[in-house]
This record gives sequence, C-alpha cells and structure tokens, in this order.
Amino acid sequence: MRHKFRAKKRLRKRPLTRKAGWYSANQRTTGPICVWLLLIALYLSNPIKVCGATINDIDGACEISPNQVHLATPASKGYGSPVVADLPSAATSRRRSRRKQELDNQRAALRQRTEDEISRIHAEYWRTAGQHRDWAVGTAYARYSTRFQESIGDQIRSLLEFALANRIRVPRELIFFDLAVRGAKNRRTGLDELRHALKSRKASVLLLFATNRLFRKTYRTLEFVDSVHQQLRARCIFVKSGVDTDDRDRWEGLLHLAAIMDQFVVRMGIAHIHAAHEGMLIKQLVFGTISFGYCGRPIPGELTRKNKPRCEIAVDDRAAEVVRSIFQWYVHDRLEIIDILRRLNADPAVPLPPKTTVGRWTRLAVRSVLQNTRYRGLWRYGVCESVFLPDDDYVCQRPRAAPLKEVQLDELRIVDDALWFAAAERIARDKQGRGGRSPKDGDSTARPKLLNGLLVCPQHDDQRLYVGGPFGRVMVCPICRAMPAADRPLYTMLNRQLATELLITQIIGLIHADAELDQQIVNVCEQAAVAAQCPDPTAIKHLQQELIACMRTIDLTRRTAGSTAEDQQQAETTIRDLQGEAAGLRSELARLQLQQQQLPRVPTCGEVQALRNRMASRLLAAFESNDIEVIAQARRILELVTGGRIALEQQGLREPKRGWLRARYRCQLISALSAESSGAAHLSNADGEIEMILDFRRPSEFDLKAENARVFKVDGRTNREIMAELGCSRSMVTKLLKHAAFLRGETYIDGRTLRHQRSPRSKLANE
Repeated sequence: MRHKFRAKKRLRKRPLTRKAGWYSANQRTTGPICVWLLLIALYLSNPIKVCGATINDIDGACEISPNQVHLATPASKGYGSPVVADLPSAATSRRRSRRKQELDNQRAALRQRTEDEISRIHAEYWRTAGQHRDWAVGTAYARYSTRFQESIGDQIRSLLEFALANRIRVPRELIFFDLAVRGAKNRRTGLDELRHALKSRKASVLLLFATNRLFRKTYRTLEFVDSVHQQLRARCIFVKSGVDTDDRDRWEGLLHLAAIMDQFVVRMGIAHIHAAHEGMLIKQLVFGTISFGYCGRPIPGELTRKNKPRCEIAVDDRAAEVVRSIFQWYVHDRLEIIDILRRLNADPAVPLPPKTTVGRWTRLAVRSVLQNTRYRGLWRYGVCESVFLPDDDYVCQRPRAAPLKEVQLDELRIVDDALWFAAAERIARDKQGRGGRSPKDGDSTARPKLLNGLLVCPQHDDQRLYVGGPFGRVMVCPICRAMPAADRPLYTMLNRQLATELLITQIIGLIHADAELDQQIVNVCEQAAVAAQCPDPTAIKHLQQELIACMRTIDLTRRTAGSTAEDQQQAETTIRDLQGEAAGLRSELARLQLQQQQLPRVPTCGEVQALRNRMASRLLAAFESNDIEVIAQARRILELVTGGRIALEQQGLREPKRGWLRARYRCQLISALSAESSGAAHLSNADGEIEMILDFRRPSEFDLKAENARVFKVDGRTNREIMAELGCSRSMVTKLLKHAAFLRGETYIDGRTLRHQRSPRSKLANE
C-alpha cells in the first residue's frame, strides 16, 4: 500500500505536457471555457438549424408513442437525416419476429466482440505498461448510448494511450464498459462493477473519456466524482474534457461547466429532432417503427445517410385486412380481446405486430390496434413525452396535454370513424374486462357470460354486477356486499343460469308476440330514409358542444388535481369516467355523420320476418352452446334490445331463499330490428320503446295459480266464480289474490274495503 501511495505522489509531481496529449495549465483552463461560452452565446442568439437530421448521441430525445410509432435512433456521427426503418412487407409470408432469446444472443455476441477488441488493444498497451510495477494502478470506464455507435474500442484506446503517457498501469480486469445504455441511468452493469472495484481499493486512478460518457445529468456527475474523490480518495481524470481532480483549484469549476454543457446540449437538440420528424410526418415518410397495417414503400432515387432507400408510408393490404377483422370481431361480433387473440395466433398466415419479442400476438398488441387513431386517418406525433424517474432509474411515457403534431391523412385510413369510435366506446365501457377464470368442472353452461356487463345496481350509480358466490354461479353488486345485510339495496344473489334463461325466454316471446311488428319496422325504415334526406343539423352541433364541454372538464380536472395521493386517485377516476363519456359522444357523432352519408334501405315484411326468426334462433342457440361466435352474436342482440343496461331491484323478504331480484329495462326491439334490416348503424324510435319488468325467479305452482286468480279478478269475476274456476275454497282464493299482489309489489284490497271506497257516502266524504 505504501508503494502505491509513493507512486501516486510521484505522479502528482509529474507535469502534464503537450507530448502526453494534454493541455498546458493555461490552455486547459481558458480553452474549454471559451469554447463552451461561445457555443452557448451562439445558440441563444441564433439557434442551430438541423436540416432533417438528428444530433449525435442525444440521450432522452427519442420518444415512444402509444400508437407504436417510435422516433428514429440518432445517427452515429454529426448531423444527418433520421434513420429510416426498412420493415419487410407482410404480403409474402408471416413476418418473423425477433424473439427474446435471439435478442439476448445478439447482445451477447456484441459484448463478446467488444471484449475481444478491448483485449487486443490492451495487449499492445500491456507490453509496455505491464513491466512497470511502480506505476499507479488505474481503472477505465467507457459507454455509448445508441446501438449504432459501437465506440467502446475507440474510447478505451484513447484512455490507454493517456495512461501510458502518464505512467498509469491499467490491468485488463479493471476495464469496464456499458453498451447502448443511456447516460441518465444510474444502475448499469459496467458502472456497478466499477463502483465495486473502487470500493475494494483495487485502483487509485479513474480514467474516463469525457463527462458525458459518465452521466447526462449534472447532479449525478458531481455526486459520483465527489464520492470517488472525497470518500474513496481516488483520482478522477476526464481525458477529453480537461478535468483532473489533482488540479485542486480548478477541477470543480471545470466539472460543473462540462456537466452543465452536456445536459444543455441534450435539451438543445430535442426541438430540432421534433421539427425534423414532424416534417417527415407531413411528407408521409417512414421514420422508426411504423404501426401494424402499414409498410414502407421505397422512393426511387432517394437514399438515407446509411445508403438505404428512403421510404414513404403506405397501407399494407394484407395487414390492413387483419386490422379490419380485429375491429369487426370486437365491435360487430362482440368477441372479447382474449378470443380475438386466440384467432390471430391460431392462423400462421397472420402477420405479427412490430417490435414483438415473443413471436405471437398479445393482449396489449390487440388493444393497441383498437386504440390506434392512425387507422381512422388521424396521425398524431408526440402524444407522450419521455420522463426519466431518478428514484426508479427508468424512463416512463407520460401523455402530453396536446400532441406535438396532428395530421389527417385520409389516404392512409383503414377503418371508418363509426367503427373506430364504437370500439373506443366499448373499451371505455368494459375497462374492468370480463375474462375471468375457467370453471374447474368444465361446466360453462351453468355460468353463462351473456349478461356480464349488462346488469347494474341503480342505487350505486349503475355499478355493474360482478361474478361471485360459490363456484361463480351467481352475480352480486360489490358495493352492496360490503354493506350490512339489512342496508343492502340488493340483498339476494342473482343466479346466472336462471337469469339468462328467463331473459332470453322473454325476449324470444317479444320477438314472436306481435303479428303487426313486421309492418311497424317497415314504416320505421321508411321514415328513417325520408329523414336521412333532410338531416337535422342541430343534433350534430349539440353533440359537438357536449364533446367540447366534456374535454374542457377533463382538462380542468387534470390542472386542478390535489397534491395528496387520495386527491390524485380521485382525479384519475373522474378523468377515466369522463374519457368513457367522451368516447360515447364521439361514437354517436360519427354514427350521425355516417348516417347522413348512407341512406337506410327499406326492407320487405318477408325480410323482417326472416330476421326475427334468425334473432330468436341465435338467442336460443347461445343458451345451449359454448361456441364463442354463437355467444357473441346473442350478446350483440341482447345489447341492441336492452340498450346495454338492465337495472335490478330487490323484491320479497330480505331473508335467505325468501327474496328475488326484479329487472327493469327499456325494450328497444323495434329499433334493433329496424337497424338490422335497413343496414343502418342505429335507428332510434322512442315511441317503440317499452319498459319491461322481469322477475328473476322460477315460478312455483302456487305462483301460477295466484297469477291466474289475479287475471280472473282483473276481468271482473267474483271470488265465488274464481273458486269455481280454480276448484278451490273461497279462503284459498283470498290467499291467492294476496300472494299475487305481494309478487307484484302491490297492496291487496279486499272486497269489503273496495265496496266501502265505492260507496256514495265515502265519495262524498272524500269530496
């Protein structure tokens, strides 16, 4: 140890000469300062203009859009055009993705090549330095940010040349590096190994190429150097930045200035990169990874800086068909995302989404397709911004208040607005999902999913019922279950199989009940065809005003969110609900605009009759089948007929097996049949809506007799006549009438009270 400190002391006394590749005492103080101050003054007076290019090694400048359009990786040297990604078209075969194992193998191969290059450089250096045991022991660290640089060998060569000229002995095992790691990160493999070596006192000198190779954050650079120099008492040298901690009078000021300049240069280039990419978006040029459904079409005669053909964005016909199928399955066929996922992975001819590493479609990929605004022609750039979290040591994507650029490109449209907004409305409505677990006994018919998401508790702001109870056979309101039993608005748990059977039976009865229903639907379609030729402009204007007010409320909630965690959580919940409401308004607005463009078709009575029979058969088949497509078709019919909302209320006693739930919904059968038969998106008919009531309980023999007795009583028959008709005693008739009134939630009035109310004396007293 004494030998090392004597060598270090001799090293400090040795003057740094120009022969050693170093500045003189005056030059290393005034030279860098003048250059940096000049650059700052030039930038503040006249910002640097970059012609469609990016800046070398800009950490944190690239952003990732939620629409899977990633910005170009900065070029390796100087200024130039952004790197153009040449993606293979999906028109030939299924695009092969890079699996995680392949990526790991590529990283391992790159690291091995770098290790071999460093070993060759160090072997040449060690022929001279290895003979001098009295030199100070040093360690070296190098890093680069982007995968196109690969400059570790050049950095290490410069560091070892400086070490040889300044009598520093750097063993091979004390050379550390990081490949393609951003400078803002604090936890890196090579940097952590360097820290361990310094804490173990294996070296007394730390060699770094420049301040920006250590960190891109000023406070992190200062903290690291101060820790190494003051606590570990090691000497830090930034070879190309002119900073040496042995220069006691000036090293702190020079380090501050160099670190600030590094961070300033990073921020200085971001605006130019954004401007360059916005220009490429307007010109419909490819940059980075493009969304699924599009491809790059080479432009003849135009090349990038990497001598690759410049490409323009074009629709990939085969992948576009997959996108349309996804929207069709989700909106019209009412399939769940997991079912769409299984279909895509089952077909080997379906192209894979870009940037996938698992070799298959995922739930996130399908959801990203459904939420991608580019498919309706709206291309948005800079929706999110990259924000580095120092404590978590990673970069997250946070949405901006407004995108940096929005361009409407109808020639790149894949789906229409009505279909896209219908998908967005369903995603916002079904944010909790309806996946669930598979039944252990394999009996799915006892747990039908047709009513999932339709049943609500009106006492708790239309809280949707969840699957619960023993073996998942019932549905409950989660808020009601958290309340005391005596205070629950919905006390009884709803049997899923019974509720589905009774609701389907009632709707099938409505479909076949009215013989004049066919002509009513034809009349509604004729009125809609006439109204479509003279649209009401106030309806669209009213929806636009509501949408603007909703977006203003969302913006106000974001700006006025409290500082506490509870306030922020409440603000997030409010914003999520408002976004769902805005999605519904956009969907209705798109539907009205599409309705103005397409005239409804007027069907015949025979076509309406065939449609009624198909709807009834689909509902009946869904109750007895486990086929996903059959269930999805029946689910769509239920949503059209019930309006997507069935309110529940408690009936009977609040005791086990003594109560039941009653359903109320607005039957929109005429609107549903009119829309299906005319081909229109939706035909509203408020006059044809009927409020339906359905008790979710299987009637007993006593209930049927009570209902028959009530019908006879309504027809004007006496109790004696009802007794003779039903073949029971007179007291039993009274019990049946009381029970019928109890089932309907009414108060039973006996004959004596009824005669008293109808008497002239009672009428005179009431007057």
